[in-house]
Amino acid sequence: AARGSRPLVYVYRWLDTLHRQLLGSRSSASFLDIWHPRSQFLSEFAFHRALLASPFATASPESADFFFVPFYSRLALGQKNQSARAALIATLRRQLEASPYYRRSGGRDHMFLLSSGRPMESLFGEALPLLADAIRLQAIHLRADPDRGA
Repeated sequence: AARGSRPLVYVYRWLDTLHRQLLGSRSSASFLDIWHPRSQFLSEFAFHRALLASPFATASPESADFFFVPFYSRLALGQKNQSARAALIATLRRQLEASPYYRRSGGRDHMFLLSSGRPMESLFGEALPLLADAIRLQAIHLRADPDRGA
């Protein structure tokens, strides 16, 4: 970004179809209930949607300073259908390896949001080595108690 201007972020769309299927699955229902203890993992989805609507998003990867890779890792881990999770991970790996922007920087300008304290290997599987130099944003969650107004 030019001095004084805001950084621009390109948001990859490779996993949009798989993410829609994931969000529509029965095993994701509890993640979408804001009062459910597992709703913290909704932050991956919420951050992704908020970034797309923000003035920082750009439709041009050429003008981007950073690249956001939406990957609903914890939602995928909770799936009973492990073939859906495997498809997400395989697509993530294949698309990162094919991306000229990822190859140009070795992933140093690519951002991932993590909403789980689970081991990275369990979340990203075979794609994990591709995150070695990436920017990892960690969502911190405070447990709300709806009975106490918190």
